[in-house]
Amino acid sequence: MNAYMIAKVVHVTCAAVSIAGFVTRFSLALHRPEMLRHRALRVIPHVNDTFLLAAAIVMLMVAQWNILDMP
Repeated sequence: MNAYMIAKVVHVTCAAVSIAGFVTRFSLALHRPEMLRHRALRVIPHVNDTFLLAAAIVMLMVAQWNILDMP
């Protein structure tokens, strides 16, 4: 598996985790809002989004695609 495919799998996985986390936090906000104060529920979305962005940047670098060169 090449670097682009690994970055793509990481990116898609992080996107799915981000959506699942959003739905989970929404459900907790409705049913058990006190759970939202846990440190892990406040930190994990930021870590996941960092990996999501990093994987996107790696894909751009591996593909040698410059977003500033768009017509």
